[in-house]
Amino acid sequence: HYWEVEVGAGKHWAVGIAAESAKKKGQNRFTPKMGIWSVEYVNDYYDALTFPQPTRLSVKERPQKVGLYLDYQQQQLSFYNADNMAHIYTFTDSFNERVFPVFGTYDIVVSLRMCS
Repeated sequence: HYWEVEVGAGKHWAVGIAAESAKKKGQNRFTPKMGIWSVEYVNDYYDALTFPQPTRLSVKERPQKVGLYLDYQQQQLSFYNADNMAHIYTFTDSFNERVFPVFGTYDIVVSLRMCS
């Protein structure tokens, strides 16, 4: 499964997947332990929201769209800069239940939009 999320000029966003049983509301940080696998951008920093600590990422070119590729057979979720297909990060984990796209922003000016 592949889809893209338009993040545009947003200054604080997160995109990924959530297990059907994951708690998606509240003050908790998205992590695989919660059943949420995601990448976050805050101002000029990109992090894979890994557990117990986020993993700082080196992203050379700021994407306008983030592509997500979920491979159930390989048990991998990969993130790409959809503008040039540069790899951002890959989670390898057991996805043992249904998962759904999840995305959010704290930016009051820019919204996120699923493209494909």
